Amino acid sequence: MWFEKLTSHIDRATFADDSFKIADDYEPVVNAQLPGWIDLRWYWDLTRKLGGRELKWQVVRRHWPQLGVELRRATLWALREALIIIIDPRLYRFSIEQTVTATIRQPRTRWPAPFRSWVETHLLPTYISRGILLDSPASRIQDFLEGDGVMLGGVGDIGGSADEDRTILTDLEGTLGNPHNIRLFGARSAAAFAHLLDPDGRARAIELLLDMRYVNRQLVDGLLLAAGEHIQRVFDEGNRKTVAAIAELQRAVRARLAAQSRLLLPVGTSHRAVELSSRDTPLLQAADITAGYARTLYAQSDGLKAVCEEFRAVILNGSMVRDWTRVERPDAVDFRVRT
Repeated sequence: MWFEKLTSHIDRATFADDSFKIADDYEPVVNAQLPGWIDLRWYWDLTRKLGGRELKWQVVRRHWPQLGVELRRATLWALREALIIIIDPRLYRFSIEQTVTATIRQPRTRWPAPFRSWVETHLLPTYISRGILLDSPASRIQDFLEGDGVMLGGVGDIGGSADEDRTILTDLEGTLGNPHNIRLFGARSAAAFAHLLDPDGRARAIELLLDMRYVNRQLVDGLLLAAGEHIQRVFDEGNRKTVAAIAELQRAVRARLAAQSRLLLPVGTSHRAVELSSRDTPLLQAADITAGYARTLYAQSDGLKAVCEEFRAVILNGSMVRDWTRVERPDAVDFRVRT
């Protein structure tokens, strides 16, 4: 097939876990996605040293100083293979508050109390939720499924709907239902469709299409989405709405690609997002450790820079902020754990 050069570079399975606080609607969500081929010898050594329990980031962090140098180094090398996805609502909040301030020409401290309450309870939640969805891969998938401007691929019962106000994004907003689910969907959908956001993969796709007469974004996205069908995405159980929404997008994408004769997978190929128990899945525990570590780094004053230096790639609010080349650092033993 014409996308084989891309698929040969894609992992068959990836495992993702999230770090977040549910109570605060403005708290960042940090998702870590690890390739299925990662070496887990460090994980089994950690399990033995920490008493055979289910490994979580806080447990590893608390015992980190007591671990041997070699084990710490092996752990860090493995974690650095992760793709980190960050959804930070505070950046959307800052953007809309700056816009309001510039429009009414009054600093936030001088806004009338009723207006400030309306901004907090209505404007900000709506703007942030829609901003996360617009920046998510779902927005680009919607463009791909529209194709001729009429058909949306049957996502959420949308199929040639005459209602111009009804889109995949508006349906997702209603289905997910609250800011926490939307934040989590933003992070998990970026993990599930990371192949759409990778500039290196996009450049390779364009190279494959250079001999064609007409090339547009939908054609490139179709190539990347076809390649992504060869990846199994595994998430920790506990938020079925987000995983179901991702699986529904994958189903619609697959149907459209098959209709265009641009996808051929063997019968029984696993490809959609699924949930598994972290208690029974070591790679999900490894992803939990990674997400917690990335969250700790992101909380620092130079947080984004620290995360970008530490991991293979980083996506912030739907955009890749560095390339896939891992930045090596000499202080591999330093976990930079703050008390």
